[in-house]
Amino acid sequence: MDNNFNLNSNMNNQQGYGAYNPGTPVVPQYKYDAFISYRHTDLDMFVASELHKYLETYKPPKAALKNSTRGRIQRVFRDQEELPLVSNLEDPIIEALRESEYLIVICSPRIKESAWCKKEIDTFIQMHGREKVLAVLIEGEPEESFPDELVKGKRNVKLPTGQVVQEDVIVEPLAADFRAGDKASIKKKMKQEALRLLAPIYGVDFDDLRQRHKERRTRKIIAATTSVAAAAILLAVAAIFVLLMISAQRDKIKKQADKLMEMNDKITAQANQLSDKNEILAKEQARNLANEAEELYDENRRIDAIMMAVSSLTDYEGVQMPYTAKAYSVLAKTTRVYTGISERAPIVNVDMPGQIDYYDVSSDSTFVLASDDLGNIKVWVRPTYREVFSASDMKLSFSSTGAGFVSDKEIAYIKEDGDIVIHNLENDTDETLCSDMTMCNTNGQFVITEDSSNVYIYDSSSKKCIWQDTSSGFSYSYTYVETNDSTYTIFEYENILDNEAKTYVTIVDNIKGELVDSIEIGFDTVDYAAYNDGIIYFGGTYLEGSLLDYHSFIMAYDVDNKTTKWCKSIDDQLFTNYCLTDNYLAASSYNDLCRFSLDDGTMVSQDNLGESLIYLSSSGDDVWGVISSGDKFYMDYANDTSLGMPYIKTSELKSIKSVDSTNNYFIGINSLNNSLVEYGRLFDDSYADYTGSIPEEDDVAMYTGTDAVVKAKELGVEYSGTVEKLLIYPDTSYAVVCYKSTKISTFDINTGDKLDTIEALGMYGCYGKDAEGNLYVKDMSTVYAIDPEGMLLFEASSMVGLTNDKNQMIFSYVGLDDNNNRVDKYCTVPIFSTDDLIAKGKKIVKNYRN
Repeated sequence: MDNNFNLNSNMNNQQGYGAYNPGTPVVPQYKYDAFISYRHTDLDMFVASELHKYLETYKPPKAALKNSTRGRIQRVFRDQEELPLVSNLEDPIIEALRESEYLIVICSPRIKESAWCKKEIDTFIQMHGREKVLAVLIEGEPEESFPDELVKGKRNVKLPTGQVVQEDVIVEPLAADFRAGDKASIKKKMKQEALRLLAPIYGVDFDDLRQRHKERRTRKIIAATTSVAAAAILLAVAAIFVLLMISAQRDKIKKQADKLMEMNDKITAQANQLSDKNEILAKEQARNLANEAEELYDENRRIDAIMMAVSSLTDYEGVQMPYTAKAYSVLAKTTRVYTGISERAPIVNVDMPGQIDYYDVSSDSTFVLASDDLGNIKVWVRPTYREVFSASDMKLSFSSTGAGFVSDKEIAYIKEDGDIVIHNLENDTDETLCSDMTMCNTNGQFVITEDSSNVYIYDSSSKKCIWQDTSSGFSYSYTYVETNDSTYTIFEYENILDNEAKTYVTIVDNIKGELVDSIEIGFDTVDYAAYNDGIIYFGGTYLEGSLLDYHSFIMAYDVDNKTTKWCKSIDDQLFTNYCLTDNYLAASSYNDLCRFSLDDGTMVSQDNLGESLIYLSSSGDDVWGVISSGDKFYMDYANDTSLGMPYIKTSELKSIKSVDSTNNYFIGINSLNNSLVEYGRLFDDSYADYTGSIPEEDDVAMYTGTDAVVKAKELGVEYSGTVEKLLIYPDTSYAVVCYKSTKISTFDINTGDKLDTIEALGMYGCYGKDAEGNLYVKDMSTVYAIDPEGMLLFEASSMVGLTNDKNQMIFSYVGLDDNNNRVDKYCTVPIFSTDDLIAKGKKIVKNYRN
């Protein structure tokens, strides 16, 4: 470090340093060991918080600090609130900087945007010098993440004339590299890289600290075993020495030898006990890792969950993990090798800096776009969700999505300066479509926008305005709707010169670039429009009286004749989802699903689904959808039947959109963690079509009712009085017990000890054992594989039996025949070994990380 740096002139030129006085002497006794400076954004805050906890809880190896006068780090300052938009740093911040010995700067491309972080760095350097500043790189490259205040300084240079001048110099700060793919990986890497920060704080060499750190860890692992082994060796040496030195006293030697042998037996027993305890601890650690993986999966972080589950079966931080049924079960769950064929469950999730308020999928299902309430846009390519575009300068508008697809390879979005830009995702180029606009919505290839007084429709392919309305006296609403095929755009407006404030809609033909009609609808809001065979069908809502007195309407408009075919008002309903079938318009409100005839708008059916809908679609004249719990319903109106089944493995979705025409994949916003999640049905490449006969269930006898209670008491099963069913399969060391609560537990038939508990919905049958000795029992919808030790191995939804050789399972699923009719199909699913399952987990992670 060059001691000729002179930052006084630079410091004096900065404005707004509040109460800080450069002449104030620095207090030699520090209140804080370190001050953490960071941006208050999601990743930066996470790293700052985790580093704060790590520094204050870190225990340095004693050997590394033999030449150091510093004790443990006691206090670290981290401002947890964003500073207000004033020019001065607050007095508490100035005081904290003055009373901190080191400054740690969390560096990402975002820190350059923070005036406060820059001021904190300048202020600290002026107080304590540049050698007390440490950096942590969490994202981006150094040149884009290190602020100038950190890497640029000045030094005094004496010219041959004797004049002293200052020149700029580049300073390379002492930095730790925390960069990794996600938060979990960053936290893991922090444990190693943080030593680069701790070494200068403790005044020791980094390599020495790291080596001492490894030595301490190694000592902890082998300390117990080493002490026992050393004792055994010393005792053995002593025994040999006694035998050689006192050979004349055979009787005494024999007695002493007997004692030594007894002591040796005790030592051996203690060593065995220690080994057993270590094995128990290792298994407990493996189970804890598996539980963590399960929690990550429940948070829709599937890739992180698979990585943790693989660690629970292989090694964790260099320590070999033993096999546990729990770890296998969680890896099977996260890889979805036994459930992916039936349920749509999380495949991958991505985050945005702000609250996600809009998302969409390109028409060819290749790209996914999302925008948030901070003006950020991101585009990812499926299925890996590799980020291919991002921007942070989108103009926010209540009446605008701000961005959207205009083709399979292009998006349109409005920038803060009012420019609407067409961005090509394939060649990464921008082209300005128009300027000085206030909003941007997309309708297929068409862009709907407005300036301070006019409304426009642009064709993104020709880059030309195809329609505009400059009529004075009209105020367009902040919403618009487009038809399902992008043929028409519908604008809703009110005539501000009309005292009655009637509501009108303007219908524009996008293909011809012509106004079709402007009609009075007499209702408040148009939410839906669909075009079919010359008719536009509308749906919307209106208020009547109080603010909570909502009603809905539907309407059919004949485009060719420019007449309203029919219009219906539906009292006490607030429709939120619509879809067209061949002959009906379906709409959902709260828990109700209604159907209306396309001929005259008459309501032909109304069904209560028990929950609100988040997705609605049709097949012919049948209607199906997904309710808020994630279950699918299918209304077969021709046969007057309905079907409900688990469909999407979550109940935390705000809304979903179909990604592909087969409805195998969906995306949606998870309401708990504000992440965009893709859900899908996965066909593993090891599945094979099955056309053979479906085997019957195993007819093994099952104890029920009073017989089950009596047998449970005989075996010593806990809560035997509440047992409903009990199964003891031939050549099995455990009993499977079903309680009246529908839970299933396994018990050792010799000791009565409980082995495992399964959150099931009763016990309704058994498929027998496979070739490995795993037993398969089922509830109403799921099959549970229980290993020979009585532990749950995995769950298999849609399983209908085992193949004759007992080496594979048979699964059923709904597919399409050659005429696109829904039919039941079957496939075989192998029973994966632990090594095969680990390989599949690693392959999935590799595919989504690359």
